[in-house]
Amino acid sequence: MRALWRRNDWERNLEDELLLHVEQRAEDLARSGVPPREALRRARLELGPPETYREQCRGSFRLRWFDELRQDLRYTLRTLRKAPGPWSSAS
Repeated sequence: MRALWRRNDWERNLEDELLLHVEQRAEDLARSGVPPREALRRARLELGPPETYREQCRGSFRLRWFDELRQDLRYTLRTLRKAPGPWSSAS
């Protein structure tokens, strides 16, 4: 529940942790003799797209259903605003 109420903090911490993993892998590669820029590039390639990990973390914290619900509600409200239908009070 804390992740829902403090979502920005949670997302920022997740971003920091993912960045830490990339940096640690790049340091390992640099220690093995790979130039620093190339080590960082390789680390990013090895670990893959960060959005994949973000989605997995959101799923494990059960935040995905909340995101989908929010998107569905926004879509519903947007649709109702565009075509309010016969129940609206517009005369």
